[in-house]
Amino acid sequence: MTYPDTSFSRGILADLDAAPRPSAFYRALLPLIERLLSPTELELHQVWMKMEGGQPALVGELLRQVEALLAEIERQQESAREHARKFDELGRENKIRKMLAEQDQAEFREALDQVDEWKARVEELEDEVKMCRRHPLIVEKTPAGQLSLSQTRWMMDWRSQAGFKTQSALLRIMGNTGLGRVPVIREQAATYLGYSKPSAGGISKALAALEKLGLLTIRSAESGMQGRPPTLASLTELGQAAYIMLTNRPPQRSELETQASHVSDAHMLLNLEAADLLQQAGYEILAHGHRHYLDGVRQAVPDLTVYKDGEVIYIEVERSGKKSSRPEKWVNLCELTEGQIYVFCQYPRSQKQLAAEIQQALLDHHLACHLTLTNLADLRKGDRGPEESLWLEQIDL
Repeated sequence: MTYPDTSFSRGILADLDAAPRPSAFYRALLPLIERLLSPTELELHQVWMKMEGGQPALVGELLRQVEALLAEIERQQESAREHARKFDELGRENKIRKMLAEQDQAEFREALDQVDEWKARVEELEDEVKMCRRHPLIVEKTPAGQLSLSQTRWMMDWRSQAGFKTQSALLRIMGNTGLGRVPVIREQAATYLGYSKPSAGGISKALAALEKLGLLTIRSAESGMQGRPPTLASLTELGQAAYIMLTNRPPQRSELETQASHVSDAHMLLNLEAADLLQQAGYEILAHGHRHYLDGVRQAVPDLTVYKDGEVIYIEVERSGKKSSRPEKWVNLCELTEGQIYVFCQYPRSQKQLAAEIQQALLDHHLACHLTLTNLADLRKGDRGPEESLWLEQIDL
C-alpha cells in the first residue's frame, strides 16, 4: 500500500515498524485519532493493529485523516487571513470616508455659518428700514441734554460721503412735496441750493448718486406726448426710510402713484400739470381719479376732484377730442355733478372738439348742463378768462 510521502508520514511508519506495540509517538497521536474516528472505528482499528498487516492500513487511514485536517486548518487560516485583510481594508476605507465626511461637514457648517451671517445682516437691514418707517421715531438725549434721532449704520455712512448735502436736499424736496417729475424737482432744487439753472451738473450728479445708493428709482416716461418724454423719479423703501431719518416724519405720497387712475404716462403728466395750475390758482386737490357709483352699475370717474370757496368741483382732463364716441361718460358725469362739467384740454383744437362731443351727447339724452372748458397750451402762454380765471370758455346747454 502506498502512503503520502511526507516527513510526517515517514516518521509515523518508521515509528510503528520499529516496535510490535504502539510507540510513544503513536500514543501521542491517540487524542487526535480519537477526535477523527468514532469509538467503533477506533476499536476496529485497534483490532487491525494486532493483526498482521493491520498497522499499515490503520496508519494509511490515519495519515489521510491528518492530511485532510491540516488542509482544512490551512484553508480556515487562509480564510481568516483574507477576512482580516478585508476588515483592514474596510477599516481604512471607513476611516477615509469618515475623514472626508468630517471635512465635508466642516465645509458645510462653514457655509451654513456664512448663510446665517448673511441672513442676520439682511434681517438687520430690514429691521433698520422697519424702524425708520415707524412713527414717531425713537429719539435719544445727548449728554448735553439735546434730542437727536437714532441713526442706522447705512445712514451714518451716507452722511459721511461727499455730496451728502446736495443728495439729501433732493431727497427732502421729493419727500416734502411728493414730486416725481424730474424737471420740476430740478427747478425746486436749483432754487433751494442756489444753482443758476435746473440743468446744473451738481443736481445731475446728486440724482445719479441717489439712484446708485438705492434711494431712488428713475425712469423715462412712456412715449405718446409731444417733445422728449420727461424723466420720472420715486423714492424706494430705503429712500423713504432715509427721508424719515432726515426729518422724523413720513414722506408725502408720490404724485406718480396717481398713474393707476390714468391710461398712460402722457395722460398722468397732463393731469399733474393741470393740478399744478389749479393749485397756483388757489384750488385744493382732493383726489385723483376717484370712482363714484351712481346706481350700482354706472360709474363716473373724474380725473381731478378739487375744492375752492366752499365748492367741490369735478374735472375731466383730456388730451384729444378725436376719440370714439363716449356719450355715457358725459352723461354719467353730468348726473354726478348735477350739470356742472369742467374740462381741461391739451390744445385749443381739442377744446373745440370736446365741446362739440359733449354737447351732442347731452342733447341726445335731453340733459341740461353748464359746460366750462380750458386748455393748457393757451394757459401756458398766459391767457386767462374773466377775472384772471383759468377757465377760458363757458357754454350753457
